[in-house]
Amino acid sequence: MKYNFDTSFGNLTQRISKSLGFSLASKLTNHGISITQEQWCVISMLYFQKQATQTEIGLFLGYDNVKVLRLIARLEKAGIIERNAGSIDRRFKIVNLSGLGKEYYIMIEPHAKMTLEEATKGLSSEETDLCVKILKKISNNLEETNSV
Repeated sequence: MKYNFDTSFGNLTQRISKSLGFSLASKLTNHGISITQEQWCVISMLYFQKQATQTEIGLFLGYDNVKVLRLIARLEKAGIIERNAGSIDRRFKIVNLSGLGKEYYIMIEPHAKMTLEEATKGLSSEETDLCVKILKKISNNLEETNSV
């Protein structure tokens, strides 16, 4: 495979990620919901995983500890998440969605779904499924490579 910036996975996935985030943020702003793209990522992650450590959130977002702590502190101050000391190692903080955080997820999810529908307009469900399958495979390959 020959490298070309315009068709590189890094360029394309970065552009898609930024565009999805901008589109969702615009919808949320228009509906008076003041949640950033990164905050939505944490809310969505916690909704499905039920809990995560601050370290896991940082790895998921690709953020350093300081940026993650600021993000989590803002969400905690807004009452969207709760932090508790880990049961095995109290130095690790376990992050969970609060009741309000779950309400935010339910309120934002339709806007996220609409954003994805707009992004995949013109694609069949088979094409969308294939795209997801391929992206997951690429992600898994990279995770395996980076964990060695």
